[in-house]
Amino acid sequence: MFANKQKTIPLKISGDYTFNFKLTAKSENGRVSMLYADANSGNENGMPLPVRCKWFRVKAQRTYQIPEISSNVYQINAEDIGCIIKVETTPIDPEEANGTAYA
Repeated sequence: MFANKQKTIPLKISGDYTFNFKLTAKSENGRVSMLYADANSGNENGMPLPVRCKWFRVKAQRTYQIPEISSNVYQINAEDIGCIIKVETTPIDPEEANGTAYA
């Protein structure tokens, strides 16, 4: 039986933001099953920040927003086969941090 693993995905993160951001994947049996967009104040060891996420599916060079998902967790499904998944992350409270991170 395979163990469930979590790993940070090496990817391009861009944007103008004042918080620490990372995207982590959970894999099962060698396949990514969940994506987690995590934000912390200041540095990696800072306090967790509540964020609002917009998830996107890129297929055939067209980008589609995945409706009704604004949490920091995205579960991969059959529609994602052959697609690139992108996320746009903003802090819920602009007094704690501001800006938008893209991954």
